[in-house]
Amino acid sequence: MISSKTFLLVLFFAIIAKKSSAEARFKCENRFDKCECKKFQDYGFKIRCPVAHPYFTIKVVRENIAIICHRSQEFDYSMFSVMNIADTPDVHIHGCPLPENQTLATILERFIIGRVRTMIYWGYTMLNALTPEMLDGRHNSSRIPNNFWLNFDQNRLYLTKDIFVGLDHLQSLEIAFIDSQYLEPGVFRNQKRMERLTLSASKLQNLTKNAFIGASSVTYLDLSQNKFTTLEYDVFQLLPNLEEINLSKNNFSTLPEKLFLKNQKLQSIRLNGNKRRMESLPSDFLAYHSRMVNVSISASIVSVPGSMFVGSRNIESISFADNQLESLPSEIFASQNHLMDLDLNRNRITKLHDDVFNSTVSLTLLSLSHNKLENITSLLIF
Repeated sequence: MISSKTFLLVLFFAIIAKKSSAEARFKCENRFDKCECKKFQDYGFKIRCPVAHPYFTIKVVRENIAIICHRSQEFDYSMFSVMNIADTPDVHIHGCPLPENQTLATILERFIIGRVRTMIYWGYTMLNALTPEMLDGRHNSSRIPNNFWLNFDQNRLYLTKDIFVGLDHLQSLEIAFIDSQYLEPGVFRNQKRMERLTLSASKLQNLTKNAFIGASSVTYLDLSQNKFTTLEYDVFQLLPNLEEINLSKNNFSTLPEKLFLKNQKLQSIRLNGNKRRMESLPSDFLAYHSRMVNVSISASIVSVPGSMFVGSRNIESISFADNQLESLPSEIFASQNHLMDLDLNRNRITKLHDDVFNSTVSLTLLSLSHNKLENITSLLIF
């Protein structure tokens, strides 16, 4: 069961608008029962309902509508008058509870006509109010969100298998501060258009490839600030379009070989601020990835395999800063003739092989500060 604690929910919608907010400005002339409407000079208006000790305030300023709830525990969406404000690209809702017995997509129908380009929902409510039915946008296509940001700070939330099934137009989903240690298989199965997926600042420890069933369109994946100690070797196999991944600030002690074998479009990896010491990385960890461009790894690593980048010839930037490296294999950069930026700062390197940079003909920036180098020979640089 989901506990009934209060949580912060931030929902970010992006939907295309067809009209400008200028059409909404004259609506301030309408009379609202027990409300006050003040028009700004030439760029919008503000509505307070009721005038004394208002339950909510609505501000319309140029390209933005802001709805602020002042007494969320006493607030009900039926308090909104039917205002018929014309389309506005950006809508922000602050401090309002989640609606009961209706979807989020229907909230704006009480006061806005037609479609909205962006909507940010930031309010306090009960965790057990979050249901698949509330997030369902299939029966109101004009209100289907493209982007969500869900923040469950200091609460316990279990993501059910069907929680996002009604949001089949999502392009981006961000979830933070959830207490789940794993994800249900197929939780993203209806997200055929989703490109960006963030599951950060949570307590995830176990993840299987089945969590990504139906999400093969994802190009960006952020798993930072979780509790992972390792990953299954095939966890990313169902993400063939993955281009960028962030594994920073976890508890990795080891990672499997061939972790990214099926991710041949991978261009960037970040594994920084790891909270445990990693002795080394697997052989061929990022080998034969022709599209790889940026690599940043800071995990208290003691050594790296010489075959780590073999065949990955298009890498432009590598950072091994803030590790515990004492040396580098002479062949580690043998394929790196496009490497331009190499950061080895803050390690324990005492000596480098004279031929370690032989293939880095494009190198323009080499950072070696805060190491224990005893000398640098002319053969190393030239």
